[in-house]
Amino acid sequence: MLTTRRTQIADYAEACRLTEQADLLHADGVPWMFKAPGAPARSEAYFEELLARGDSVVFVADASDLVGIAFGHLQAAPELPIFHRQRWGVLDGLVVDSAWRRQGIGSLLTRAVETWALEYGASWVELNVY
Repeated sequence: MLTTRRTQIADYAEACRLTEQADLLHADGVPWMFKAPGAPARSEAYFEELLARGDSVVFVADASDLVGIAFGHLQAAPELPIFHRQRWGVLDGLVVDSAWRRQGIGSLLTRAVETWALEYGASWVELNVY
């Protein structure tokens, strides 16, 4: 049975396994910006801090093992007179395990981040793509 839920610190090792797939893809496709990390690209302390922040969220797709992960955060407009005061959500990372793709998991995770952002006052949600 597949469920989506907010990530917990206990998910760290499986989260690293999933994000490594995207990290290697980025290193291969955008080598001027990314490099292969050689070790977990995100420390457990970084992951824990990310989960504790009120302006970010990490969702996972859980099918007894984690099969997908999505990272989101809130972004605020600069406090300059040319901007309307507002904030929006950003889907900043999305990975579905290669064995589980084409089953709607990416869509479920995207909707989870979108729903979270809108509940926290976002005017819209954008997708960050490298």
